[in-house]
Amino acid sequence: MTSGAFAPSGEAGAAADATLRDGVATLSPDGSACEPADVETYVPGEYRPATAAWQGVCSADQITGFYDACLGPDAGQAACSAFSAPDGGNGGCAACILTPDSAHAYGPLVNHGTFISNNVAGCIQLTLPSELSCAKAEAALVGCELAACEANCPVAGPATRAAYDGCASAADAAGCQSYDQMASCVQSLTEPDAGAAAACAPLSFKAFYDAVVPLFCGTPPAPQDAGTVLVEAGQDARPTDGGPDGGGRDSGGGDGSGSDAPAADAGL
Repeated sequence: MTSGAFAPSGEAGAAADATLRDGVATLSPDGSACEPADVETYVPGEYRPATAAWQGVCSADQITGFYDACLGPDAGQAACSAFSAPDGGNGGCAACILTPDSAHAYGPLVNHGTFISNNVAGCIQLTLPSELSCAKAEAALVGCELAACEANCPVAGPATRAAYDGCASAADAAGCQSYDQMASCVQSLTEPDAGAAAACAPLSFKAFYDAVVPLFCGTPPAPQDAGTVLVEAGQDARPTDGGPDGGGRDSGGGDGSGSDAPAADAGL
C-alpha cells in the first residue's frame, strides 16, 4: 500500500463533517462491502508536481493552528472554516497546506473530498529532486489505489477509513501490483540515513505533518544551506519525461497541491 492516506478526526477517518462526494454512500457503516474495482486498464494521469518549498506563507503558530482546527482530535467544520477563510489572516497558509486533488500542483496534503492524503511524491520531489522518477512512481500508485477504491469505498468515518486502506492494500496485490513494485523505491529513499527525504515516510500522520508542512509552507531555517537547495528544487521542478507519469486524475485522486480552491471549501 502507498505511504498512506490520512484524514482529520484524530488523524484517521473522514474529513470532519464532510458530505460524501456525489452523494455516494453505498457501504455498510463498517465498510464491509468495500472491495477494489477492476483497474487492469488503469493508466496514470499527468504527474502533479509539488508546489515550491519554503513558501513562507505559514508561521509556526499557523501550522499548529491549522492542525488543531482542521485535522486534530478536536477539529470540526466550523473551526476549520473559520481558520481557513480566504479573506482572513490564515487563508493563504491554509491553501498552501491543503490543496484539492483537482489542482495542477500539490502541496503537503491533498483533499479528496472526504479524506486527506499526504503528498509523499511531492516530499520526495522537494527533498531529492534527482529522484523525480521515484516521485512519479509513488504518485502513479496513489492514483491506481484511488481508481480502485475511491468510488467503491467512500470514507465516512474511522471504520470506512480503515476499509479504504484495506481496499488499497488489496489493490496493490492485484490490479495495481506493477505500480506498487515501481513505488518500492520509496522505501530506500526514506530510510533513517536518507537525509531530508526520511521525513517523507509517514510513520504517523502527525509526524509527517510536523516535518513536511513547514518544508512546503514555512520559512527556511537558519542557516539556510539545505533550505536554499530545497527552494531551488521546488521552484525549478516541473513535470519531465522519464519515469512513470504520476497518479492523479483531472477531477481528483492523485497526490498534489496548488490553490484552485480554499481549504474551507474543500469538504472540511
